[in-house]
Amino acid sequence: MEIFGDSEITIGASSDLKAVASLAREMVTRLGMSDLGNIALESDSEREVFLGRDWGSRSEYSEEMAVQIDRQVRQIVTHCYEEARRIIRDHRTLMDSLVEALLDQETLEGEDFRSIVKQFTQQAIKEPAYASSLTASSYTAEPQAQSLE
Repeated sequence: MEIFGDSEITIGASSDLKAVASLAREMVTRLGMSDLGNIALESDSEREVFLGRDWGSRSEYSEEMAVQIDRQVRQIVTHCYEEARRIIRDHRTLMDSLVEALLDQETLEGEDFRSIVKQFTQQAIKEPAYASSLTASSYTAEPQAQSLE
């Protein structure tokens, strides 16, 4: 276990796992982002019960297609899970430093976060887009008077 270690298993990620599975399923069935190709199998019609639809769940595809979709979803989720684990392993010391800072301060401002990350990486850290356009001289706390002419 890369995150907490074997002794600290949590159940707090269950909603995250549901969201991952839902997103992966949408990638396959609505966006065509799988080996099945550009198919659009599921629509929002299943959610439109009160717009003349019935309560029963009707599949828009065969059982064989459902098995193929499930395989593609599992493949996407497994690939992303392994990639996330690799990233965490590769940056373990950075993760530990961020955890320590959060345990100590509870909240990190963007600049503090970037400062910690900068200690552990050679890559340039991208500043937020709004930061470059906002300077002390261009920002005033008081509203500007507007002319009515």
